[in-house]
Amino acid sequence: MLKGKKGLRQVLTEKLRIDEGRREVIELLPSSYDLIGDIATVKIREEALKWKKEIGEAIKEINKRVSTVLRVYGPTTEVYRLRNFEVIWGENKTETVHVEHGCRFKVDLKKAFFNPRLSYERKRLSNLVKSGETILNMFAGVGTTSIIIAKHRPDISKIYSVDINMDAYSLMKENIKINKVGDRVVAVWGDAAEVVRKLLRGKIDRVIMLLPRYAYRFMGDALSAVRGRGMIHYYSEEEASTKSEAISRAVNSLKKLLPEKIKHEIRFCRVVRPVAPYLYHVAVDVEVFRA
Repeated sequence: MLKGKKGLRQVLTEKLRIDEGRREVIELLPSSYDLIGDIATVKIREEALKWKKEIGEAIKEINKRVSTVLRVYGPTTEVYRLRNFEVIWGENKTETVHVEHGCRFKVDLKKAFFNPRLSYERKRLSNLVKSGETILNMFAGVGTTSIIIAKHRPDISKIYSVDINMDAYSLMKENIKINKVGDRVVAVWGDAAEVVRKLLRGKIDRVIMLLPRYAYRFMGDALSAVRGRGMIHYYSEEEASTKSEAISRAVNSLKKLLPEKIKHEIRFCRVVRPVAPYLYHVAVDVEVFRA
């Protein structure tokens, strides 16, 4: 946020004329929102839904390029990672073009998962990739991570970009064309485990498992995809009271997923972001050595 610029909660407090002493009311208001292209998404507590129109107006007041404000509600679906949206201000749409790290992405929030809060993590991964690598992105969505890697590391061999959601796969193919990386990014529609078993056993140098809630289910297939030596970027959601505890839990849960015959070294771990109170999204980079 720019110095001197008012935050969402402050703007709403003024707009709704809530006395600053009423902290219990102010804390019901959202303090942040996500910006995806020209669409803003915001989560609103049930107690504050009566102010959803004012919340939409406040977001537009803060960010003039917003054309639509969507309220996010309900759980994320398990397989396709889809969420529910309600337009609370502006155009009735869920499709936009999002720019990140010099790449352009066509996104439809109603049809395919997209999280702008993973921007740093996507760039971090692209910085780790080495020349000539063959990479597997097991849960690619609209292709964001794969395309950023291919754009910034044109010396890779291939990146197989897999998603089970047909709408995400279709958007991914469009985004590959938009960013002119079709010589390096291979879009694949299907279940990641089946794709590995049919096409990619023992062919991969680096595996990306950016599906924190369910990545553990696919560790066996990730390991079978790796050549004799390779890197796996594993993600999990951990309940913990502190970030350090969340990291410790993630590392321990990962180690339990690795067979004894697989030698490994933990190279890096970090909390990507807090998901909810006492729930953290954690990244663990592990190098594995297969006999």
